[in-house]
Order: sequence, then structure tokens, then C-alpha cells
Amino acid sequence: MSYEIKREPKILKCPFCDKGQIEASYTPARVETQIARGSGMNKTTRVWVDERYQVIKDCPNCGKTASQIEKSLSKGTEESKPPSRQEILKRLKDAGLPTKV
Repeated sequence: MSYEIKREPKILKCPFCDKGQIEASYTPARVETQIARGSGMNKTTRVWVDERYQVIKDCPNCGKTASQIEKSLSKGTEESKPPSRQEILKRLKDAGLPTKV
């Protein structure tokens, strides 16, 4: 059984400049059913599909293209990446916490 995917139009802020208004089509995260058919046997599996943004227009403020904005919305920008192990250890040492157990 399949359901129609609901795509909602949204207006977002640009992830690079936080000022520009961007039009995007949003597809929410969902579970899809896939059927594998073999000789004499069918197998139904459920697969999780992540949310997706399809950017319609470029940013009028900073000039980033729609593909660059889509990439940053799906993977995140440099600021949103988790800190490296060395950065975490440095923060712990600066806070006065032990780094060895």
C-alpha cells in the first residue's frame, strides 16, 4: 500500500546569510514499503526515507545557487558540524575536568 507524498511549499531563511527569503518544496521524512519478488517468495521491507528540501529559487541576497542551498540544508553548514575529538578534549581541559579515567 502506498500513500501520496505530501509536498509542502515553504519559505525559508538562507542558511548562509540568514537574511534572504528562499522558496522551497519540503518533503517530510517517511517510511516506504519495498517489495522484493523472487521465485515463489515475496519479501516486504520497510525503508526510512529522510526529509528533503527542493529549493526553487536562488538566494536574492547573497547570490548562492539553489543546488548549494539544497546541499547545505541536507548536510548542514560548517558551523553545524559536530566538533572534532581534539576540540572536545581541549574544552574539557579548559573546564578543569579530567581527560583520562
